[in-house]
Amino acid sequence: VVGVIPAIDNLDIDEEDSVALERKHTTINREITIAVMQTPKISNFTDFDALAYEPDVAVRFVKPGDAIGEPDMVILPGSKNTMADLKYLEDRGYAEDIKALAKKGVPVFGVCGGYQMLGEKLHDPDGVEGDIPELNGLGLLPTETTMTGTKMTHQVSFNTTKLPFLGIDYSGENLRGYEIHMGDTHGVGTVADCFAITSRSEKPVAVMDGFVNESGLVMGTYIHGILDNDSLRRQILNALRKRKGLEPLDEVFHYFEHKDAAYNRLADIVEKHLDMDYIDKLLEEQA
Repeated sequence: VVGVIPAIDNLDIDEEDSVALERKHTTINREITIAVMQTPKISNFTDFDALAYEPDVAVRFVKPGDAIGEPDMVILPGSKNTMADLKYLEDRGYAEDIKALAKKGVPVFGVCGGYQMLGEKLHDPDGVEGDIPELNGLGLLPTETTMTGTKMTHQVSFNTTKLPFLGIDYSGENLRGYEIHMGDTHGVGTVADCFAITSRSEKPVAVMDGFVNESGLVMGTYIHGILDNDSLRRQILNALRKRKGLEPLDEVFHYFEHKDAAYNRLADIVEKHLDMDYIDKLLEEQA
């Protein structure tokens, strides 16, 4: 059993979930610190699992009441309700903190809902996410987003040519990830495209996704699992290392291989302990 399996939308993070996240993502003394904003409606936090396996990275989920501190990069994750989570960041003072860090040159990366929050404005004229028709975004990307009632759910393949985020000038082909979002985001100022999606659910397409701002320090994308791609992940981490005067590291962990091996082990266990002939017979009867 192989392939990219999209994470399902997760329940609101409660205390038990929070403890589990802290166990999964160690914060021992490592050279690169990445802060992920743990908003109340966070979804797809598995987007950052691959980072936890890197020997030089500490991932810290910033829970309500925590200080963001001085990380090497801030990540805004996906959300089941972008408008509500953006309001949370504003009400708790995190929006101003993130903008202040960005002004100081700390890179900010947004995925899906986090990408939408990075823009100038978010519009929800049809009340898709609630009764807030419009909100100002963080203003870190010159983009605007309009919420729509249609959810995009696809496994995707994509390429990138000379990605300017953090000055990495990265090019890659046949990268993998998945989309699960509502909303349309477009540029309203000077931005560079990030990724060219070449297939959705194994059907050829030609769709551009994501933007990087003029400074190259703020990037957003709708593609989940983007950091699962080993070469891209390591290029970003090495760019963060360079900003601290550290030598680059080679790729040391292959995340897709790790996940595929885990899926195969699960398949072997299921096949060993279940009567697969009987299950196949039931499926044939239902066909």
